[in-house]
Amino acid sequence: MNDDSTEADAPRGSAVLRAMARKVYRDGILEAAEKVFARAGFADTRMADVAAEAGLATGTLYNYFANRDELLSSLIERRGEDLLAALREAEERASEPREQLEELARAVFGYFESHRPLFAIFLEPGSISGKSMAAITRRCGSAQREFYGLFTRIIERAAAAGVLRADVPRPIVLGALIGSLHGVVKLWMGSPRGEPLVDQAPLVVDLFLRGAGTPS
Repeated sequence: MNDDSTEADAPRGSAVLRAMARKVYRDGILEAAEKVFARAGFADTRMADVAAEAGLATGTLYNYFANRDELLSSLIERRGEDLLAALREAEERASEPREQLEELARAVFGYFESHRPLFAIFLEPGSISGKSMAAITRRCGSAQREFYGLFTRIIERAAAAGVLRADVPRPIVLGALIGSLHGVVKLWMGSPRGEPLVDQAPLVVDLFLRGAGTPS
């Protein structure tokens, strides 16, 4: 290798290292932000509080995030990516449609169990402003589409295998499944006891597949 190529590689290598270092800092700040949001609530969190939790000067924090809204939307975007990763793994763990549905339910329930304090702030009246929610929606649009696409794939497989009724439009089936999971999570989030959810995944899937009515 000649000297010219070596010199050309050096700036590229430095840029990669800088990008990696920046990601590590951002990840650390987001982890700190989750702890502070969970502890103090979004409305009462200051950028200085997050900086202190992350072990940074407040001015340094502003090099990575412009304000509290950007911090929250970036954190929810990152947690959405984490959920998608867990769902992809769940999809691969089972080949039989019913088992795949149960694995997806376990992944969703386990995710919210792991991050309950963070998502509990969304249940606090007036805690999240319209501006913050708009920022979250913009950042999470792509992840949301992938989320619905993944569930749609599972539903299509279940329908092809005869596990789901063929006479019900797919959007209704998708809404019923996601609505069931969302409803169970929301009630659990608002419960003072917060009993474990993961073990209830088979029951929730059974209710979705067979209905809550008594057998005729």
